[in-house]
Amino acid sequence: MNPLADLANVSFTVISDDGAVSHQLVIQAQAAQADGSATFSGMWDPANGGQAVTGTLAYDDAGNIHLTFVFADGGSFDSTVSGQPGAYHFDGILTPADSSGPAHLAGDQSVAQF
Repeated sequence: MNPLADLANVSFTVISDDGAVSHQLVIQAQAAQADGSATFSGMWDPANGGQAVTGTLAYDDAGNIHLTFVFADGGSFDSTVSGQPGAYHFDGILTPADSSGPAHLAGDQSVAQF
């Protein structure tokens, strides 16, 4: 099994299907797990005060990275990261804790790793 891609310090900008909502996810730290997956900590919308998030990363059957995380308020995000370092694509479903319904968000890596 190949080690999981290192996404520490990667930032994604994602937009809703209607273009009305934009968010940013910054993965701040990543820790490898014995089963080949990884856990991570990050920040959702850091430019707007941000919310700390924690999640998991694991390869799916297609070789893409399955990325999930939860918010402190109980909301969650379930997504796929595809592509190569420097040009990752992010596509997933945001499920808010307030029952306002799931939203599809997609976007690309916005900041290279440093």
